[in-house]
Amino acid sequence: MSTDEIVSIFSGRLRNARLIKGLSISEVASRLNISRQAYSKYENGSSLPNSKVLIDLHRALDVSIDYLFRKTLFAPPLFEFRKKNQLKKSVIEQLKLQITDHVEKRIGLEDLLNIQVNSDLEALSARLKPIQDFQEISLLAAALRGQWNLGNEPINNIFALLEKHGIITIKLDAPQGFDGAAAKITEYGNRPVIVVNRLVITERQRLIALHELAHLYLKFNDVEHSQIERLCQVFANEFLLPSARLDELVSERNVISVREIQSLQAEYGLSFDAIVYRLNLMGKLPDANYKRYFIRKNSDPDFKVITEKNIFFEYDSSALEHLVYQALGAAQITITQAAQLLNTSISDLNELGVIG
Repeated sequence: MSTDEIVSIFSGRLRNARLIKGLSISEVASRLNISRQAYSKYENGSSLPNSKVLIDLHRALDVSIDYLFRKTLFAPPLFEFRKKNQLKKSVIEQLKLQITDHVEKRIGLEDLLNIQVNSDLEALSARLKPIQDFQEISLLAAALRGQWNLGNEPINNIFALLEKHGIITIKLDAPQGFDGAAAKITEYGNRPVIVVNRLVITERQRLIALHELAHLYLKFNDVEHSQIERLCQVFANEFLLPSARLDELVSERNVISVREIQSLQAEYGLSFDAIVYRLNLMGKLPDANYKRYFIRKNSDPDFKVITEKNIFFEYDSSALEHLVYQALGAAQITITQAAQLLNTSISDLNELGVIG
C-alpha cells in the first residue's frame, strides 16, 4: 500500500471516529493538547501523527490504532432516514457513521469466523410488482408471513426473526426525532440493514423495524412519499397482527373491550393505539367510535396511562455481541479487541463473565 493510500485511509478514519463521538475539531485538539490547525492537518491528509499522538488519539476517541489504518470494507450505505427533518445534518451524519461502523464490525466478524450469510429478502422482493393500494399491502404482508412459515402466530422476537433471514438489525441509542432507517450493502449482495431507536418502547421498536422491512421489501411506482409511509405502516401492522386473527376475535361486532385489546397487545407485541387503528382500518371499529377513543384518551389521564403502557417484553439480544463472544471463545480475537468492538471496557466484560 502506498503512502498516499495510507494517509487517505487514516484521514478518513480519523474524521469518522471524531464524528461518531460527536466531537468538533477543536474539542479533539484540546484533548490532545495541540492546536486546532495541527490537528486539522491529520484530517485533511497533510500530515501523519507520530506514535505519541497516535496513542493520544486512541485514548481521546476510544478507537484502536488498527482501526485508524484499516481499509473500509464498503462504501457508506445510502440510508433513508424517516423524520430526518427533525434532526440536524450533523446528527444525521453521526448516526450514519455509527451505523456504518456497526455494520463493518458485523461483516468483519462474520468473515473472520467464516460465517456465510444469505438473505432471502432480495429474491422475494424481486418477484413483486409495484403496488399502490392498501388491499395489496395486506396480502403481501400475509404472503411474506407465509414464505417465512409464520402462519398467524405471534412473533416473539422480531429482531431474531429478521436476523434469521440474513437482515442485519441494529438498535441505536439515538436522539428524539429518529425512529429508524434501512439500507442495502451493495458490496455484500445487497445485504439488508434495519436500524431502530433503542430508546423508544419495545412495541414501537417492533413496529419501526417492520416499517423499515416494508421499505426494503416492497416496490412503489409514482406514489407520493406520504402515501408510501402510510402503506409501509399498514404492512408493519398487518405483519405483526394478521387481519385473520382480528377477524376471529371481533367477528361481526363493532365494539371491543379494553381487556381484549390488552390481551392482543401482550400476545402480539403491538401497541394499544396501533390495534385500535387496525380495527378502524378494517372497518371493525366505526369512525365515530374511533374518534371517541381519542377524545377519551386525551381527556382521561388514567385511561391514557392504560393505553400508552408497554406490556410486551422482547429479549434485547445483540447479534454483534454474540459474534464478538463467539470470536473471543474461538481465540480469533483478544479480550482487548472484544472490548473495542463492543465499545466497552475489559473490566465490564469480566463483570459479564468473560474472563481474559
